[in-house]
Amino acid sequence: MGAWLLSAWVLLGTGQAIESPLTSAAVQAAFQEGQKLGRESDQAYPFAPNAVYHTADTLRLDPANGDIDAVVIGTPYERIRYQGYVAAIGEDKIGAQEARTRANLPDGSVAVLIFAHGSKPEDQEFLSGIQGVTMRLGGATLTPVALRRSGTSLSQYPDTPGEIGERFTGTATYIFRLTPAQYRASGTIRFTDATGKAFNIPVQLSKYR
Repeated sequence: MGAWLLSAWVLLGTGQAIESPLTSAAVQAAFQEGQKLGRESDQAYPFAPNAVYHTADTLRLDPANGDIDAVVIGTPYERIRYQGYVAAIGEDKIGAQEARTRANLPDGSVAVLIFAHGSKPEDQEFLSGIQGVTMRLGGATLTPVALRRSGTSLSQYPDTPGEIGERFTGTATYIFRLTPAQYRASGTIRFTDATGKAFNIPVQLSKYR
């Protein structure tokens, strides 16, 4: 996801707890929400309500922030909604169950999506530099059961003073399995980025559906 899209977040109501397993009605509702967002061409996908961290200005490069632009919690419901959105903007005629398959996030799991950029204009290895990703919930330390890295693409950071502000960007997605007791748990997400900057980010899962 480019820096421009990070800056274009729109708010969407949250506050419902993670539902597991998802009912057929919930799958359909998530898909339809995504489709509606995608059909409204002036509406960017609403990452903001699920963000646990983002820089003060996602269009500005600041070495003090390391390589990380944002960290977002993805739930099975939210990932289906996202696939519905992507299908709508791409005019891809799929249904709710196909969106659930493409979401690739099983019931009882959450995804931690880390949006990052290269430290230098030529750097395309920054995603592999994210290390030690864990989630501490309710006294237990969880490690990812899967990792998915996107490809990299060029993006603009026009608020950066003194340079063109062009960097490669990409996303690393870490999948965590939860117990039912952890669906509403609070804790922290911890990792270091390719610059060596350490992140210790509070998270409250009861905020997300």
